Amino acid sequence: MRVLTAFLLFVISAFSFTQFGASAKTVRYRTIASGTYSTITRAEYRTAMDIGVLENYWTQILKQGGRLPMVDFTKDRVAIFFLGQRNSGGYSLSVQGIFSKGGATGEVRLAEVTPAAGSTNTMALSQPWVMVAVDRSCAEFNLNYTQIQAQPALPWIATGPTSAFLPAPWSPCFNGYGGNWPLPCGYLFDDWNSFNRWGYENDLYYDLRSADLNWSTHRLAYVSGGSLGIGFNLSIAGVQMRGNVAVVQVTRQTLTQQPVGARRSPFLTLTVQRSVQQIQVELLEPSSGCFMAEGNFLDSFDLGQLPQSGTYMFNNTKSLQTYFGSAYSQLGEPVRQFNYRTGQLAVVNLGRMRQSYKLMGVVYRGSQAVLQFSPNATGASSREVAPYYLVKLEQGAKSVGIEEVPATNSRRRN
Repeated sequence: MRVLTAFLLFVISAFSFTQFGASAKTVRYRTIASGTYSTITRAEYRTAMDIGVLENYWTQILKQGGRLPMVDFTKDRVAIFFLGQRNSGGYSLSVQGIFSKGGATGEVRLAEVTPAAGSTNTMALSQPWVMVAVDRSCAEFNLNYTQIQAQPALPWIATGPTSAFLPAPWSPCFNGYGGNWPLPCGYLFDDWNSFNRWGYENDLYYDLRSADLNWSTHRLAYVSGGSLGIGFNLSIAGVQMRGNVAVVQVTRQTLTQQPVGARRSPFLTLTVQRSVQQIQVELLEPSSGCFMAEGNFLDSFDLGQLPQSGTYMFNNTKSLQTYFGSAYSQLGEPVRQFNYRTGQLAVVNLGRMRQSYKLMGVVYRGSQAVLQFSPNATGASSREVAPYYLVKLEQGAKSVGIEEVPATNSRRRN
């Protein structure tokens, strides 16, 4: 894998040299936002020179909520690059470099990341985009797209409250309250001044006494769980590296006593290596909030009558009865009396096996609900089972996926 990565970096570097020439100079820029959906369906770019135009793009074209990315328009302009429409999820766009030969036109190297082989992605149409703050000297851009297939993501790394865990390049830092973000989000900062100024503008309350950060090698990542209110706190459930993107998964806990002075959304911060270019945040709904029932099909069916393994969604009692057949009567009342007006039921049938799993929770990625399971510490059993799980989903989920995550007690400390 390291040899392949080094080879790809060599090819990309060679491409940059021959494409833009030895006299091309690097243009200063920083990635400030990216996303999967927009109203733009072809490859193009848009620029903004002031906050009014940026706000229009943010809300009308990118369909984003919350505060705008922080930009100093006295030094930079905003450029938004669009990939065009793709027929599924799993695509992303990133800026690999911007170069200039002395004029007002910047040559932009863009990388289209295609889904990893064997990955599960939503089948909804997507229109990936990336937004950068770039030196005002660049007024126009020539776009050069390259295509890279995503590598399978590294496994989730289970976490603890005060320690970093290998091999993820991150460690917990301080936390606090403030901000007003409707959805989970994350931002990166390269120095204390920019973070403190941004924190003041967004009404953040925090204590820096625990922060010890080498800015030459690390960045500060701000992670919010969205508008959870003031009765909750956040903790990190896991971190996954997907290329230069750190996906931070957080859970919320109800507080028995509200902290003094706390207002609006809780947040936490991480120190991440400078190779991390983007933070994505996922809110994990713990199993206590979505678990309905579990069982073993081998207790109710002959081997030749086992329902086909897989993931299924049900929006009414009749379809659930059809799937379970005679075993439906064995399901508890919470399942048989489920209110489909307030949610949906998902059934995960793992098929015949000897390993048992525990449901950790559900994460929503676009219109897909991803159920995360971790293997039980007891390991494989001598008895064969065919486990199934019934899980409550939020309205609006279009598909169900499953993902194996490591058990908490299998984490590794630095």
